Amino acid sequence: MNETLSEKLQEKFYSIGPAGWVTNMINFYNENGFYRAEDLRRLLGNPTRGVEISEKGSREALLQTSS
Repeated sequence: MNETLSEKLQEKFYSIGPAGWVTNMINFYNENGFYRAEDLRRLLGNPTRGVEISEKGSREALLQTSS
């Protein structure tokens, strides 16, 4: 069966699991009922800055560097 690139990426991300800081953020929320400001900034980024798109950000490049 020939999987699409998106399916391969999804499999890879599921196998890696969440980053430690994401797990800590979820645990903190479950214990306290709110998110810390620093976690939200890390998750959402700086709203005053734009997003940079480059060749390095392509799905194909991600698969090649992570295998």
